[in-house]
Amino acid sequence: GSLVDAAGGRPEYLARCLALLRPPLRGVIAYVLDEGGEGTLAGLQSTLQFPEEWIEALELLEPVARGGAAEGRLLAAALADRRHEVRTAALATVARVERRRPGLYRDVLAMALAAPDAAVARRARTVLQGLPDTERVAIAARGAVRARDPKLRDRLLLDIGRPARLAPRLAAEVGGALLAGGDALSKQAADMAWGLLEHALAADGAAATREVGAIVGSERASDAVRLRALELLDGRPLEESLAIGPAIAGAAASKSPSLRAAALPLHARLSPALARPLLGVKGKPELRSAQALAWGEIAATDSAAAQTAI
Repeated sequence: GSLVDAAGGRPEYLARCLALLRPPLRGVIAYVLDEGGEGTLAGLQSTLQFPEEWIEALELLEPVARGGAAEGRLLAAALADRRHEVRTAALATVARVERRRPGLYRDVLAMALAAPDAAVARRARTVLQGLPDTERVAIAARGAVRARDPKLRDRLLLDIGRPARLAPRLAAEVGGALLAGGDALSKQAADMAWGLLEHALAADGAAATREVGAIVGSERASDAVRLRALELLDGRPLEESLAIGPAIAGAAASKSPSLRAAALPLHARLSPALARPLLGVKGKPELRSAQALAWGEIAATDSAAAQTAI
């Protein structure tokens, strides 16, 4: 019979047939019939209790994998399951799908690379080595961002090799995430993160500037990191920097004298009216020099106001 009734729903005979099946098979078939409906896999997940049910569902999912968000959530739940055999089955499914369709489960594989379960992480690295080079370095970079173990993070960043092997936008995202997160990075990891941002700024300035702005505005990042991020923004085209105005304004009002001094000139360039109240605040010579530079930025568009202040 037809798989769709006159009202566009599921025919009664089909519903009765599905009800006779085991939950994993019923759930995956329903997912296929619903053409990847988000709620169908969520419903399937709620029925999976025993390891053998999870393993069956994961094996059945492989040939019909589409790579949507619902599949990602199901696999993420399996990778986080307390039972080792469920985690292993999830990675096996990811591995088989990735070999057939590289990139379909890149985010899930990145999650597996950073898994607390050392056996899962090692197996994920083995899977990674069998992928095309471009896909391999992209997934390694995403895994490095997720990794909480500093040694694992360093190994994954080492897999990238040169910053230029990553697409500029991804390089900006990875470098920005590593530096803005506030984690203590090894010298190797920090050098790679800055290298990724410099590569991205040279190739895709607008996207990279947004990521650098996020570092400047991050309260979790150290002052030293935020200061270096501000240095990267020096001389960037105005149109690239406008989007990060709020982050620069926050740094210009920081309690840190060095951060405030570094941010003031750029803040005055981006938002002259907002910067003016900060330029009369008394402070150390470092701050006074920054205020003079800031007035110079304002003078470029309002010379009368700058001359009056000076």
